[in-house]
Amino acid sequence: MQPSRNRQRFVRLINVRMTAALKYIHLIGNLSFRQNYEYTEDEAQLIVTCLRESISELEEKYKKGDNPNPRMHFRLSVNE
Repeated sequence: MQPSRNRQRFVRLINVRMTAALKYIHLIGNLSFRQNYEYTEDEAQLIVTCLRESISELEEKYKKGDNPNPRMHFRLSVNE
């Protein structure tokens, strides 16, 4: 029996999106090198908190099987 179209689409998309998500998380981690970048401890904590909240939202989506509107923006100001 062949997998359903929805299953095939899920597998194709999850492989692409997970690879991209992991890559970008790694790139965000690269910004932690203080010899190359300047940031405050509050900004660092904000970044980690935002990522943790996004993971929590993701876990809830998979538990419920629904798709509520997630946080899609993150912005720091140079002047902060």
